Amino acid sequence: MNTNTFASYSAAYPSGHPFNLPVGAASTATTQTAFTLSNGTQAIIYVPTGTGILGSQTQFSPNANSALSRESGRAAAWFSENRPFFNSGSFNARPFRLRAAGTIVGGGTTATSVNATIAVYAIQTNVTTITSGTLVATFTPGTAALGNTKANWYVDVPFIWDTNSLVLNPAGNYVMVINGAVATAAAATAVTSAALTQLSFGLTYQFATSSTANVCSMVELSLEQV
Repeated sequence: MNTNTFASYSAAYPSGHPFNLPVGAASTATTQTAFTLSNGTQAIIYVPTGTGILGSQTQFSPNANSALSRESGRAAAWFSENRPFFNSGSFNARPFRLRAAGTIVGGGTTATSVNATIAVYAIQTNVTTITSGTLVATFTPGTAALGNTKANWYVDVPFIWDTNSLVLNPAGNYVMVINGAVATAAAATAVTSAALTQLSFGLTYQFATSSTANVCSMVELSLEQV
């Protein structure tokens, strides 16, 4: 997270915090699985729409997240305004990015026996299921990319959203990395909705080989203004 972050979920939040991400999520099957918050709901992160304003006065580190602290260093204080001041108008024709990171462990007995896919969905209706949205970016590394030791993964997808035409477009190529394997440079899929009620995002993971030792964790999911 940084001072331009306007929404975030994190494993660093204290236990019981509504935006806390669990340490790990076991997957014994090869089905696509949504990342969840510690309370069991799917980790869907939202861009403010209509008159919605994101942010709070919660006292977290001022250097970490302007969505959770009034001491963010943003310009609002210069005008005697409360922080933060992100709302739906903050993102009209202004690029922003989704970032996510975590760890993943394949439960295979050899270093080449398990593979995995990370996928990003954009959701343009007010729903609670990530896969009901539109798949906008995905990456499956080579079959030897994931083994039985812990590896890191990272996702960075830039978007630009026109709140008048309700079109979500890529704002450049996304970055997706699993255990050092980097996705080929590509832009996210554009999304158009004539009946936008909510713009949000979520991620899923899927193992290619079933194992009771498969574990995929997300330590951060955030949206930040560019």
